[in-house]
Amino acid sequence: MYTGIQLFRPYYILIVLACGVILLAGMKAASPILGPVLCAGFISILFIVLKHWLEKKGFSPRLAVVAVILLYFTTLAGFVLAVGVSLLQLGSQLPLYQEGLESLLPSATECGQVSFADLLTLLPSDAIDLLMTTGRGVIALLGDLLTAALIVVFTPLFILAESAGLTRKLQGVIVHLSGRMESAERFGRQMVEYLVVRTEVNLANGVVNGLFFACIGVDFAILWGFLAFVLGYVVYVGFWLAVIPPMVLAWLEMGPAAALLVLIGAGIINTVAEYLLFPHLAGYQLNLSPLVIFLSIFFWWLILGAFGVLLAVPLTMAVQAILETWDETRWLGELLGNESP
Repeated sequence: MYTGIQLFRPYYILIVLACGVILLAGMKAASPILGPVLCAGFISILFIVLKHWLEKKGFSPRLAVVAVILLYFTTLAGFVLAVGVSLLQLGSQLPLYQEGLESLLPSATECGQVSFADLLTLLPSDAIDLLMTTGRGVIALLGDLLTAALIVVFTPLFILAESAGLTRKLQGVIVHLSGRMESAERFGRQMVEYLVVRTEVNLANGVVNGLFFACIGVDFAILWGFLAFVLGYVVYVGFWLAVIPPMVLAWLEMGPAAALLVLIGAGIINTVAEYLLFPHLAGYQLNLSPLVIFLSIFFWWLILGAFGVLLAVPLTMAVQAILETWDETRWLGELLGNESP
């Protein structure tokens, strides 16, 4: 219970709001670097958990680090190879899919009676300038993607190499947070458990979806399974983003019945994974309102871009844990929760 003085102290509210605005503005400005760094940090948590597990099985700390780094590179190389091969095959098949799309839209061709070559003649005189501007934008985008990829790939290596010292530093910082030790430890356990279980469920979801797509004859099943794995981190929205490409491909290849089968099958798999498997493995439901989770996806997307979409849930969990640490802001943390206090 909170008294009116605790709940409505103007200076506490103003301080919290001012700090929040300044922090979010800084995160927005640093999003090209901050997003990949946060993503790399969460990836590192998964491999640090594996490192501790190997140490419990009798591996020395150094040997455990070497084993985890080798596994990290093997996993990364496997994903890159599988997705790269699938994308190359998809590119080679695009003319066939274009023919299928044109056969589905005969009326548009008949009504328009305009070919692609005719459209080129209708372009304005400054089309070259437009293409040049677009080309520069594409080059800049590729540069940003390369920078992000390098950060995401190599940052976990340094974190893994310094994991023992980093753990001691974090424990030392937590000890100095007088009265906050229990709260910080509880949040840390929940965050690690969420990331580990979320990854396990996404992996199962991606594998089963890939096998399902392969069984019904959808091309590039491995690519769509990998897409389901990655977008599984985007709660509620990720399923629809992952199922649309194989649905369209199934429609072009085999007709609307196959597309409907893809939607129903993937929907059943996703329902089992999200509402049966995840609660069973995690042993708890997320203490976040479904509305808050849904809105947080768009909020963190505005702040951190694509990485904010993938990390929306753990970032919102962190905000909730910080708000619940102090009495003056605990009510804000409870507003984000799934149940009334």
